[in-house]
Amino acid sequence: MKVQSMSKIIEIRSGGQSGADRGAMDAAHHCGVRVSGWCPAGGWAEDYPDPPGVLALYPEMVETPSSDVIQRTEWNIRDSTCCIVFNARSSDMSPGTSAGYQFNEKYGIPHLDIWLDGPDSIDQQIERACDWLRAFDNDAIVLGIGGPRASEYPGIYEISYSATQSILAELR
Repeated sequence: MKVQSMSKIIEIRSGGQSGADRGAMDAAHHCGVRVSGWCPAGGWAEDYPDPPGVLALYPEMVETPSSDVIQRTEWNIRDSTCCIVFNARSSDMSPGTSAGYQFNEKYGIPHLDIWLDGPDSIDQQIERACDWLRAFDNDAIVLGIGGPRASEYPGIYEISYSATQSILAELR
């Protein structure tokens, strides 16, 4: 008889961009969970445009060969078990988030949206995300996190940090 193990997040993977990415990565550091991710060549982020860029904050990250941020997005999704995407219906979807959905489909990576302005509270959506993650028959989940930059959705860093910290606390 096979005993099903409880899903466990062993790593948070993201691109280090200001906003949702960095909120999740900082929450992982706070919780003692490993972080990883691809960043564009030179470590570019909107608030760290010059080398070493976000590599100064997250030396665990690895540069892609290209400085194109889309390659970073693709490779982070490709290398994740599943992804949570912070998104807002009230604002235009960023090109990176839009491309992310295409890469989820291309690589068959399951994803779950947390709607920043949806009918359900963030806490309700965190609970749903935990249930979704528990359903994976995998005791070593690499959770990709994506969403808007800080300039695209003010306050997203704090929301991502809090939500990621809650998810990690629940699934450790």
